[in-house]
Amino acid sequence: MKKETIAFFFKLIILFAASPTQAVTLRYTIVIGNNIGVDSKGKQPFAPLLHAEREAKRLTERLIQLANFDSSPKRTKLLLNTNRASVVAAFKALAEQRKKDAELFQDSESIFLLYFTGHGIAGKLLLSDGAMNARQIAALFNNVDADFSVGVFDACYAGSFDDILKKKGIRPTLGVNFAPNMPEQILSAKGSIWFVSSGANEPSFEDVEKGGVFTHFFIEALNDAQRDGPGITLDQIWNYARTKTIAYTMKHNKRQTPEQFVSKLRSKAPVYFSFPSQPNATLVLSPQLQGTFALSYSDGHLVKVFEKQAGKKKRIDVFPGSAQFYVFGGRQTERTQLSLKKNETLYIHSLPEIPPAVEKGQYSQNLFPKGIGFKDNITVTAIRPRASLVAGAGYEGSFTHWKMLHPRHRIYIPLRIDWQRVYLGLRLIYGYDQRKNHIDTPHAAHMAAGGLFAGIKKVFHSFELNVGSDLGVGYIWQRFEQSEIGADDFFELTGGKPQFPKNYIDKKWEASLNAVLGALFPKTGHVFFELASRFGFLVAPGAALYSTYKLNVAGGLSLTVYFRGG
Repeated sequence: MKKETIAFFFKLIILFAASPTQAVTLRYTIVIGNNIGVDSKGKQPFAPLLHAEREAKRLTERLIQLANFDSSPKRTKLLLNTNRASVVAAFKALAEQRKKDAELFQDSESIFLLYFTGHGIAGKLLLSDGAMNARQIAALFNNVDADFSVGVFDACYAGSFDDILKKKGIRPTLGVNFAPNMPEQILSAKGSIWFVSSGANEPSFEDVEKGGVFTHFFIEALNDAQRDGPGITLDQIWNYARTKTIAYTMKHNKRQTPEQFVSKLRSKAPVYFSFPSQPNATLVLSPQLQGTFALSYSDGHLVKVFEKQAGKKKRIDVFPGSAQFYVFGGRQTERTQLSLKKNETLYIHSLPEIPPAVEKGQYSQNLFPKGIGFKDNITVTAIRPRASLVAGAGYEGSFTHWKMLHPRHRIYIPLRIDWQRVYLGLRLIYGYDQRKNHIDTPHAAHMAAGGLFAGIKKVFHSFELNVGSDLGVGYIWQRFEQSEIGADDFFELTGGKPQFPKNYIDKKWEASLNAVLGALFPKTGHVFFELASRFGFLVAPGAALYSTYKLNVAGGLSLTVYFRGG
């Protein structure tokens, strides 16, 4: 191991030893999924399962995503269609890693989870080359030497583990009943809990679509179980999975009753297991920063540690709330209280580095004008949502069927309000056209119109993509000059009026509804350019060469220049 890495870990030891409410919790897991199970005689007593291996993959992904388990294979191991030797090797490797971490972190707490989904019979788990009984599994558990161990077994007759293990003091219980008080440290329970998917004389069912019924609801519970405090407790996950499993199997005229066994459990507070809240705040470290940083939430349950190399910006999705931001350097560790808000970005940069320009719908505020960190050379700029009013001017070339006599040239003034990822606005439009139609009649048109538009935007590296719609209503003045045309054609043109005037002026209205796709660039600054296309429907009763031609498709291309104040 590199000296720098060892030094970093010792910094963490000093940091978290000085602040007991910010202790480090390390999580370890082995997830086993076997569609095929072989018994002690080398035979397959059951037909292969359909979903065990698939759901083991899904469970592992959700544990990393929601339950703060490490994505590294050093601490999170997924075994599919595995044999006994591989299981023993995985436990041995995890136990060795646990010892290394204990030496480095000293005061750290640990959670170990074993999850098995597959076939089981007579108190044994069936692997691809044979069976492992509960005594063997318990011995492997003990070797990991975690502060708190959780075993979950979704297998037929899984409850028969109790026949072997109850001699060691394990007792069935319906709930852990943790005290509702928040823990002073991340983990305050000692011992182990084993969850089994069915009673000793019951089968565990696999649904054709859902997979293992208990595993399906256990995975679902990581996100959907009732939340308490900063996350979902292990007790709440168990109650959700158990209740749903019983109800689902009874609905299909079956019976499956998950059971729970507790051994030497000491708990004075909830064991928070899953954190399904969306990390909808953002921490960004500027390209100039380098070193080691940490973010620790004030409830002490989640700690994020990250390394930063100079040259590239680092973006981290984090949870809203109160947090401590740590800066490691030399023999010192400095920390600063931060308040993270939903949809807010905290940009951490050196002084006198200038933070990036904000986008529309945002504003920036420097939180520490005098700086933080070593020699006060680091500061934090908050980029927060706020409505932006943008005004502009633009030109649009509009087109539709030639019979509509539609003003093709338009200039407009848009007023637009941006809020986070949505926008809405108003356009004031003047349209003009002059041409000859197919019967060689000179035609001129003027139009005054107004329109409403709204949409959503997606921001990319250097531009913004807008997708929305607009609704416009206009009033048209049309002039048809005298020409050598037949009476029948003119009667069609004028709506059948018998006279033949020198000039004919008509006043009509039109309405349009369009879908709009636009690209706006650059995404930051005070001046923006937008290229947009419109396509939709145009209704113009009477504002056409033939009075019966009132509805058609229409489109347009536009260029807009927007201006935003400070």
